[in-house]
Amino acid sequence: MNSAKIKLSRKTVKADVKNHYDHDKDFFLSFVKSYVVEALCEYFGMQTHNDMPTKNIPPDDVDETWINNTISDFIEKFVFASSTDASATCQDDQDVTVTIPLNVTLPNGSIVTLHVTRKEKKRTTYTQHDDLKHYGHTVLQLGLLFMQFLHICSTPDRQRMMSTFKFMMKILKAKNQRSKYALEILRFLCHQQSTYSLQTAHMSFYGLFVNNYGRIDGNIAADLQMEHLIRKIKTLFKNCGPNNIESSIIKKSKAIGGLMQISSNFDNSTSVITRSQKHKNKNAYDDEVKVIQELRQEQPFKCKLGRSLRKFDNIRAPAEACLDNNYYIAWIKHYQNVFTCDPSQ
Repeated sequence: MNSAKIKLSRKTVKADVKNHYDHDKDFFLSFVKSYVVEALCEYFGMQTHNDMPTKNIPPDDVDETWINNTISDFIEKFVFASSTDASATCQDDQDVTVTIPLNVTLPNGSIVTLHVTRKEKKRTTYTQHDDLKHYGHTVLQLGLLFMQFLHICSTPDRQRMMSTFKFMMKILKAKNQRSKYALEILRFLCHQQSTYSLQTAHMSFYGLFVNNYGRIDGNIAADLQMEHLIRKIKTLFKNCGPNNIESSIIKKSKAIGGLMQISSNFDNSTSVITRSQKHKNKNAYDDEVKVIQELRQEQPFKCKLGRSLRKFDNIRAPAEACLDNNYYIAWIKHYQNVFTCDPSQ
């Protein structure tokens, strides 16, 4: 992904996600979409993203059953990678020289040890990996999981969020056995499904989101809405002048919503030009096409054992493959008892 960032001159994309979240998110989504297109090209046997399918060709009368079966098969092979061939056990026969001691008794009764050498076939077993294919599966798995999470945040759905959190918790736990994010997800799930009543669970979940414009996909996180409100209040304080006594601040902050709406309507009615504070965003479509063309040459989803990545030499798909299931179940049961006995935890 770093090489794609350099080739596309995305200088605003930084490793510090906390301070460059928007730019990093846009680039990551474009990168994931490019891998999705590459996986679809491989699945349908297309040379380019504009060609016609040569494998898994849709029938003339495409119905819902065919779509569900095809998508399920695609997700199982490329996203979950449960039966990937990116790792294989290989055997190699080598000629090894073996020295065998041979004791010979001479006529005078003395024993002489002679060392006889001979060649033998020795079979060695080792595991060979295709790191590029493992990387492609991991990008699809984590990228689509992130896109699913963003979609749920814009259109909140409690059941979908809990299912997503369960899968996310497993990946986080596989990455770090002491992950605090996995523990917080487990705490959320225990309260939602055990300690809270159904009404309280729904209130606590849907209270995490705010819809300012009434659109079905216009929800944002409540803490993000609070950050927007604080920024508006700070802007108001800067224009209050010296009369910033407590009672004046309270009155003006209570009317912040009306003030912003009046200001916006006035700007629209008088055709006030708002100067842009940043440069125009790069065209994501052109960048995605470039990444897709490069991926078509690399063919990350076609197994070629022996390919390696310098930065990801231990990457394996699926992402939760290295998780110890027995330890994971014991960890869940332990904290289930903790949260049940003391709901305040």
